[in-house]
Amino acid sequence: MDIKNIEYMLMRNWPALKQEIYDGWIIRYSEGYTKLGNTVAPYYESFFEHDEKFKYCENYFESKGLKVCYRLLEEKNCLQIDKELAERNYSKEEMTSVQEAKLIDIKFDAKNFVLENEFSEYWYEFFIREMKLTEKNSNTLKKILKKSDHNNFYILKKINNKIIAGGLGVIEEEKLGIHHVYVCPSVRGQGYGEEVVKRIMLEGRSRNIEYAYLQVPIDNTSAINLYKKLGFKEIYRYWYRVKK
Repeated sequence: MDIKNIEYMLMRNWPALKQEIYDGWIIRYSEGYTKLGNTVAPYYESFFEHDEKFKYCENYFESKGLKVCYRLLEEKNCLQIDKELAERNYSKEEMTSVQEAKLIDIKFDAKNFVLENEFSEYWYEFFIREMKLTEKNSNTLKKILKKSDHNNFYILKKINNKIIAGGLGVIEEEKLGIHHVYVCPSVRGQGYGEEVVKRIMLEGRSRNIEYAYLQVPIDNTSAINLYKKLGFKEIYRYWYRVKK
């Protein structure tokens, strides 16, 4: 799969509340919640001087009370911009591996799971509670989820009638995006994260989806090992440059 096609799907999976194109650079704003929702993605060919564009982006985010943040890939145009941002003393953050796997038939006992195909208050309340989101960020998250809800399905794992883990699947262009896999700290290390990922993959397979993709920080060794076990392989990396 083409790298930029995946990036565009990731952006649609996590739609910004506001988005514009400025001379080939995608500017996304989502009230400060998550880097992906509030970033500049310089993915298209551009013609304006970079100094002019850097200043425009800085002013845009400063007007929102935020530091400007760039999302960069391992490709020629982004690498040149990365070099220029490094010279401007932007910090490099959150190197992340994007990985892909072919969905195969999985022998998996899917009991004790809840599946919801529309916006799930159940999943939402679990996520904002576990992530300890502020009221502002909780409201922004709800707006984002509802904006992409036609593609989403929500997975929750229950033990003794208590939710202990969850995840989000997003289907688009016959691909399955796996997002927000979370396990409560008190039950980590017991294989529930693997169960959630398998349940999402199983649902994708039942809908005749052939490939799944996900994102994982390169320093999250346990998650990388899990995804390798499930057949995922790295296809590219991205990172952020953030104004200090």
